[in-house]
Amino acid sequence: MKKHFLLILFALLSSVTLFAQDQVLGKWLSPDKDGHIEMYKVQNKFYGKIVWAKDANKKDDKNPDDKLRSRLLLGSVIFTDFEYKNSEWVNGKIYDPVSGKKYIVLQ
Repeated sequence: MKKHFLLILFALLSSVTLFAQDQVLGKWLSPDKDGHIEMYKVQNKFYGKIVWAKDANKKDDKNPDDKLRSRLLLGSVIFTDFEYKNSEWVNGKIYDPVSGKKYIVLQ
């Protein structure tokens, strides 16, 4: 998962803004083709987690929380709490495991 996960989010979310909000649901291949992100919905919020990785043993070694650096990236939720309002994706959070940075997308 070499490329920045913001590219994945941009690709996923921009491709579905023309369609109904639920079109984002399902599995998506990363731009580098080295991971799958599954987008799912809980109530009216959208989430994305890593469900397949070329390197299934890759650790979350860039995480700012020392306690999480030994966890596997596989299974990690990297998109949380997104809402679809007025044809925009808002109020969500993105975790980029490549850099260890977290981003907030506000309304």
